[in-house]
Amino acid sequence: MIDLVLVTAAAVLALVALVALGAAAGLPLVAWTRLGVVLAQSALAAQALAFLLAQAFGERPAEPSTHWGYLAVSVFLLPLLVGRGSPSLALGPAPARSDFLVVALACLVAIVVLWRIHSTWG
Repeated sequence: MIDLVLVTAAAVLALVALVALGAAAGLPLVAWTRLGVVLAQSALAAQALAFLLAQAFGERPAEPSTHWGYLAVSVFLLPLLVGRGSPSLALGPAPARSDFLVVALACLVAIVVLWRIHSTWG
């Protein structure tokens, strides 16, 4: 189950990164990017919940402190990078192109963090 949740979250993040790059290129994808960020954050929260449930049912990560650190980063990374770097992406007028590049970069970094989470699970 955990592998499925991680692959799904990574696929959502990759799709959001592509949509954000399209928006940065000038395509009319502002609403889709905003929706994608919400979906990506939901996917990251779902994978955190999956790990918490696995922990509750007796499974343990191979490297607990590293695993929980990466898990915390995965949940807080997207809101910190996207929300702080581009407040106009959340609400209001059309964001600047650089805001979409921040979203794409944040999604790619989140994919790397997911990869690291998977490697610390064991």
